[in-house]
Amino acid sequence: MGMNPKDIENLRARLDKIGEEQVRLNLGMERYNPDQTVIVELWLKEREQEREGERRVEDLELARSANRLAWVALTVASLALFWNILEWWFTRPS
Repeated sequence: MGMNPKDIENLRARLDKIGEEQVRLNLGMERYNPDQTVIVELWLKEREQEREGERRVEDLELARSANRLAWVALTVASLALFWNILEWWFTRPS
């Protein structure tokens, strides 16, 4: 039979209100009719995709931070090497 757009909107609002954990419990206890189950499963998939997107953003931020730290370490190491070469050059026996 299917659900009309208003019913879908109302169901999604209820899902948002009760939260993912309760929705999963309700789904496991088969509290939704077949039409609702389709919408509920789509809603849960959207929540999973949102979390995955958030994880990817966090991973990207972490990678950028690691990259900046690597450049700082490279700069410090280069300066230390340069300093050691200068020290060697000016303190070597003539």
